[in-house]
Formats: sequence, C-alpha cells, structure tokens
Amino acid sequence: MNTRLIYSIEEQVTDVLRSALIAGEYEPGSKMNESTLASNLGLSRTIIRRVLMSLYKEGLLNNAEGHGYYVLEPLNQKTKKMLLHIRSSIEKYAIRAFKKRASVRDYDELETILSRMNNHCKQNKYLEFIKADIDFHGYFVRLAGGDDLHNLWQPVVFRIHMHKGISKTFQSDVDEHALILNAMKNQDTKTAIDAILDNIA
Repeated sequence: MNTRLIYSIEEQVTDVLRSALIAGEYEPGSKMNESTLASNLGLSRTIIRRVLMSLYKEGLLNNAEGHGYYVLEPLNQKTKKMLLHIRSSIEKYAIRAFKKRASVRDYDELETILSRMNNHCKQNKYLEFIKADIDFHGYFVRLAGGDDLHNLWQPVVFRIHMHKGISKTFQSDVDEHALILNAMKNQDTKTAIDAILDNIA
C-alpha cells in the first residue's frame, strides 16, 4: 500500500493554516507573525518559517523581503475573471481527459469525496467542506494531467477561494457536485462541463 497515513507536524500545521487562509480567516494584508504562530502552536520558529515558505510557494502569501509573510489582498474583478478563465479551461480539458482514462475505482473515489462533502455539509464544517470541494476537482485534474497540470491548477483555485466567503448554501454545492459526477458517469461531457462552469462561477 502506497497511501500515506502519517503526516509530519509540519505538514499538519501547513494544512491547518492553508485551510484558514483559503477560508478567509486571516485579515487581508495582515502579517503572519512567526513568533506568535510558534508560541500559539507550541512549535519552533524554524518549523513555522518552513510552513510559511510552503504557503508562499502555493500562492497563498506574499513575501515582503526582509519583512516576513503577509496575507494576500482580495482579487480585483479583472484578475478574478482571468483566474476563473484559467481554472475553467483546465477543468474543461480535465473532464474530457478523465472520460478516456477513468476506471471504476476513480469514480468510486469521487463518490467517496462527494460523501465527505455531504457529511461536512450536515455538520456545518466549512473548512473541511472547502477542502473536500478542492479534493473533488483536484482528483480529476490530476488524473487528466498528472502532477504538472495539478500544480498549475492548485494555486489558481486556492487564490480564487481566498476571501470568497459563503455565496451559497452547502447543500446547493453538494447538489452541483452530484450533478457533475452523474454526468461524468454517464459519459455526458457537455452536461459535466456545463455543471462545472456553473459551480465555479
């Protein structure tokens, strides 16, 4: 079995801070203070520094040389439109490629992620819901184009989600993903793409 079940403290902290940033829990433009984070989390500044560097590389923080890391400001409309275009182009390609490459196991994996989304919806766990949402889209993007495509797609998605807020109910988002998955299972590429575009708009 190749699946990793144990994550380092550094990976766990990166995941926690990533989720908080994506959910907009930090004030735009605020500094990610190494000393404060290290004290609050009971970790060394060295670990926190590596975590912040990782988040910077993922496009979730700005690095003001010599002054540390800062939370990104919200996207302006022009930039947001451009990033949505990039994301939609990648996911449209991925849906078409997924149709040719997907196995029964891949559809089962998407069902599992959708089930996670539904559970988080019922429990009103916003951060976990967002992570499952990203996992759903990321799964078929990675299958379609491997790590190269996924690594292009991921920071775009992270950036779009930051400061987005909750624009619709959890349940409507679950329903949209169910529509996407059902269309994919039925080999209905057009409906799947239309549903994807509706979901990410």
